[in-house]
Formats: sequence, C-alpha cells, structure tokens
Amino acid sequence: MKRWAWLVVGLYFAMLAALTLPLIWAGFCPKMEMAEGFKVFASAGYWIWLAVMLVGQLLLLVVPVLVAEKRLKSRRPLLVPVITAALLFALLFVAAGLALWCGIWGDKEPELLKTLSLPLGLVLFDILGLTVALWLAWGLVFWRFAKAADTPEALLPRLTRWLLTGSILEFLVAVPCHIATRHRDDCCAPAGSFLGLAFGVSVMLMSFGPGVFFLFVARWRRLHPATAKGAPQ
Repeated sequence: MKRWAWLVVGLYFAMLAALTLPLIWAGFCPKMEMAEGFKVFASAGYWIWLAVMLVGQLLLLVVPVLVAEKRLKSRRPLLVPVITAALLFALLFVAAGLALWCGIWGDKEPELLKTLSLPLGLVLFDILGLTVALWLAWGLVFWRFAKAADTPEALLPRLTRWLLTGSILEFLVAVPCHIATRHRDDCCAPAGSFLGLAFGVSVMLMSFGPGVFFLFVARWRRLHPATAKGAPQ
C-alpha cells in the first residue's frame, strides 16, 4: 500500500504546482505582469515551502498505510498524525494572524513597532513562542481525540475534518485582508496576506489526502480480491 501513499503525495504535489501560478496571478494581477509569476519557481523559499507541505501530507498518511496493511498494533503511531495536525493547526492560526495584521496595519507596521517600542527581534520571538504554545495546546486536544476514538483508524477522519474547517476559516480571513492590502496600494503587506492565502489552500488540499488514499485502497481491493487479504506493499 505504500505505493498508493506515494501516489497521493504525487497528486498533492501536482495540484500545488498547478495552482501556484493561478493563485499568484489572482492575488497580484493586474499590477504584476503574467511573466513575473514564473519567477517563483526560481525561488528557494518556494521549494522549501513545497517540501514542507509534502512532508506534512506524507506524515498524515502514516496511519492510513498501517491500517490498510493491518500493521497498526498499538496507538503509538497515532502520535505522528496528531503532532502533524497540531502543528498545521497552529500555523493556520499564525497565518490568519499575519493576514489580519497586514490587513489592518499594512506597511505602517514599522511605525507601529517604533511607537510601541518593540524591537523586531522580540516580535519574531513572541510569534515563535505563540506558535509553539498553540502547537502544544492543539496537540493535547488532538491526543484526547485519539484516546477517545473507538478504533485508531477513526481518528484520521476527525483530524482531517478539523484541518479542512480550520483552513477554510483561515482562508476566509486571508481573502478580505489581502483585498484590503491591495486596495491601499501597500508595498510589502500584500505579500504577508498572500502567504495566508497560500497556506490556507495548501492545508485545505492536504486534508483530502487520507480520504483519497482510502479510495485508492478500496479500488485496489475490489480489483484484487484474492490478494487483498494479505499485506501488499
């Protein structure tokens, strides 16, 4: 079943790559020339972001693979999707906060920090601390879900529903904030609100991964009923 997991990850990669330019053009045109959007593929940050998203999708598929291969003997492997989902949920909160900040303050952020006598390093440290705190908090919530689940495989649908709902809500925050920054003709703020859009879409698509994997597995078992009783690799 591992090959089906890699196929899901490959499809996720294809969707993110295919949506990259349309999302950039929708977010920045007509002020951005169509050809300028292709420059993102030469950016190391883009490929790092893409790699992180793919790793997240792969980690969410660990338990579905073990379930399909009937090798889930304990609840310990549930820590992997719990930790992954908690981190993604924490980052959704941070991305929504960044989009909201850009939507309200925009390019006035340096002036605001100066007025409040807050050094940029302290602000970044606070953001990191908030992210870690949210990660731990949601980790505890999702681990309670895991302990309350009747079966280990019942956890994944609940986690993915939360990720889907959270990504939609984050997207609904990021869209008006991005429109506000574009309307003000800010220079840097639209990039921050756009990150919220990109992350919301990425997690939204990622949440469908485990469901797609089980569809592949069900299809394989219908086509190979004689060998489905084993543990195909």
